[in-house]
Amino acid sequence: MFAEISYIKMHNDFYALCRNSFKVPELHKELRDELFDLNLILQQQFEHQRQLRENEEEILRRKNEEKQSKFESRLNLAVFCFGLLTFISVWKDFTDMVSDGFRNNEIKSLIELGGVIIVLVLVVFGLSSIRRKK
Repeated sequence: MFAEISYIKMHNDFYALCRNSFKVPELHKELRDELFDLNLILQQQFEHQRQLRENEEEILRRKNEEKQSKFESRLNLAVFCFGLLTFISVWKDFTDMVSDGFRNNEIKSLIELGGVIIVLVLVVFGLSSIRRKK
C-alpha cells in the first residue's frame, strides 16, 4: 500500500512541478482570451458576409422587378395596339355596313363593334391603373 501512495504522490508532485514551471493556468487564460477575440472577429466577418449576401439578393430582386415591369409595360402596349387595330378594322367594317344601308350581318357587326370598344376601354383603364401604381 505504501508503494501505491508513493507512486500517486510522485505523479502529483510531477504534475504540480509542470504546472508551476510551464505556468499552465496563465496559458489557459491567455488562450481563452485569444479564442474569445478570434470568435468575435469571426462573428463580425460572418455578419458582414450575411449583409453583403442580403444586399446582393435585394439588388437582384429589384432588377427582376424592373425587368418584369418593363415586360408588362411592353405587353400592355402590344395589347393596346392590337385592340386599336382591331377597333379600326371593326370600325371600317361598320362604316362600310352603314354606307351599304345595313343590308347584311347588321347585328353581328354591332356586337363586334361593341365588344371591341369594351375591350379597348378595359385595356386603357388597365394601362392607366398600372401607371398609377408606379
